[in-house]
Amino acid sequence: MEADRYRRLPTLRHRDSRSVRRATRRLGSAATRCAAGGADGDGALRFHAMVDTTPPRRVRPPAVAGSFYPEEPSALRSMVEACLAQARQARGTRGAAPRAETPPPSRPKAVIAPHAGYIFSGPIAGSAYGAVSDGLEGIERVVLLGPSHFVPFAGLALPRAEAFQTPLGLVPVDAEARRAILRAAHVVTGDAPHAREHSLEVQLPFLQVLLGDEVSVLPIVT
Repeated sequence: MEADRYRRLPTLRHRDSRSVRRATRRLGSAATRCAAGGADGDGALRFHAMVDTTPPRRVRPPAVAGSFYPEEPSALRSMVEACLAQARQARGTRGAAPRAETPPPSRPKAVIAPHAGYIFSGPIAGSAYGAVSDGLEGIERVVLLGPSHFVPFAGLALPRAEAFQTPLGLVPVDAEARRAILRAAHVVTGDAPHAREHSLEVQLPFLQVLLGDEVSVLPIVT
């Protein structure tokens, strides 16, 4: 039967529209006070400023250790090292050797890496971080920018925590960089957007394996 691409499809409606409206009113949690501003005239949902009322933590504990990546330190380190080694091997066997007159590539200033579980995206993350593995000298601070999957808010959110913990140890938050960026508009501090967020957490073991204890981070979710 040939599909009629111009036939108008019937409108789907929830059988109890009131339950949908009640659900949208409960968007966010009481702890984060992330208020949904409701629908404007164009029907778009607006989110207002975040007020984080959760008690501040000095250390943000891992949220996805044991699910997105191994919880046991030696297993985690081995998995990250295997992903990086696989990336190095792939670079070494890809295509013909460059000609002598080709200038060496400059060290990347930014890395785009996935944030899924390592069994799904670990090799891709290894390729991303492997691009900078040969030029790590002088790197003291890494700015991490990732999406917020759980807490809706306007702008950029920095944690109040002083460090992030993984099974490989603590990664300090760069206090100087945090003070500097807080002068910018639309930047707030709050631990709630970071508490369950995995998009930045899964980057940390790669940084710890590559850079050791010599690096601090500026974690930002948006």
